[in-house]
Amino acid sequence: MTLPIDVIWVRHGESEGNRANKASRKGDNRHFTPAFRDRHSSHWRLTDDGIYQAKMAGLWILENITFQITRHYVTEYARGKETAGYLGLGAVWFPEDYLREREYGELDVLTDEERKEKFAEVLAKRDIHPWYWKPTNGESSADVNLRTRVVYEKLHQDFANGHTAAILVAHGDVISADARRSERMSLDDWIARELSRDPMDQIHNCQIIHQTRRNPTDPEEVLPYRGWVRSICPWDLNRSSNEWKAIDRYQPTDDDLLDEVARIPRLVND
Repeated sequence: MTLPIDVIWVRHGESEGNRANKASRKGDNRHFTPAFRDRHSSHWRLTDDGIYQAKMAGLWILENITFQITRHYVTEYARGKETAGYLGLGAVWFPEDYLREREYGELDVLTDEERKEKFAEVLAKRDIHPWYWKPTNGESSADVNLRTRVVYEKLHQDFANGHTAAILVAHGDVISADARRSERMSLDDWIARELSRDPMDQIHNCQIIHQTRRNPTDPEEVLPYRGWVRSICPWDLNRSSNEWKAIDRYQPTDDDLLDEVARIPRLVND
């Protein structure tokens, strides 16, 4: 499936939910008012900081992207639409439901304390396997990865119709899950990055993930698949690497597969 030469992901800016959940993890639940609890998380707006982050992301794109972005996609969620608008790209956007946030089911719109009290057993299983873990009545990262395939089908159609560059405003969990497909990551590498506390490994609000098929150091070289990626946090460049790196596509040999499995203790054997 051939995709546009450049695909640019942008996570939405800080939302009301981001601010409320961050405070709740510190024991401050004042944002969880009846009105906040009664609102579906798709209606969370940006905070003032989120608006600033979106404007900074837009400025970075306008100052650093030299080619024309010919297709613009955005999640249906309010915080994504608001981010897209504040990027200030003067674009016509295509809202896309398949870019929506990961579904957290019964764990959604709860304080940190409530989650730990009501779903202790469910949360305890999260670190056993972050890729396959599924919140009660929600989605696993594997589920999210599967539904983004529809987006890739649209990008493939766009490229066939002459569009060479696309931007997608979405959510952190969506961008993270998609990285396994777009960067051909091994499951072990994805888990290591997902659990990392290093700011360079995290997808911050309004983080820009730029993937390309064109060699940044040799514009004449264009691959049939994405070969390079860079990550930018435009409102604080100290939180991101900001440099192009070649995508190391996971293509294990027979011995590699056996070595990986050998790291898992065998518990049952005749």
